[in-house]
Amino acid sequence: MSSFTLALSLLNILPAFHLDGEYALSNFITLLIASDRYDDQSMSTSGMFIRQRAKRIEALIVRTISVVVGVVIVGSILVGILNAAV
Repeated sequence: MSSFTLALSLLNILPAFHLDGEYALSNFITLLIASDRYDDQSMSTSGMFIRQRAKRIEALIVRTISVVVGVVIVGSILVGILNAAV
């Protein structure tokens, strides 16, 4: 029972769509991209532009990694099914 629970928790933390790993990755990238050096520009137009650009970069990174991990998961399942059938 504990190995099954561990396997499900590891699967859940993978950064694939609609799993907890997607949100964990998003928060981690936000911590990496966001910095305190832009706090003094928070009310300026350039500060808003920088924050919007950082959000777009973050979304692109999360989406790309989620697609790659999703393809690997689905591919692994298909290969496992094909190996079991042979």
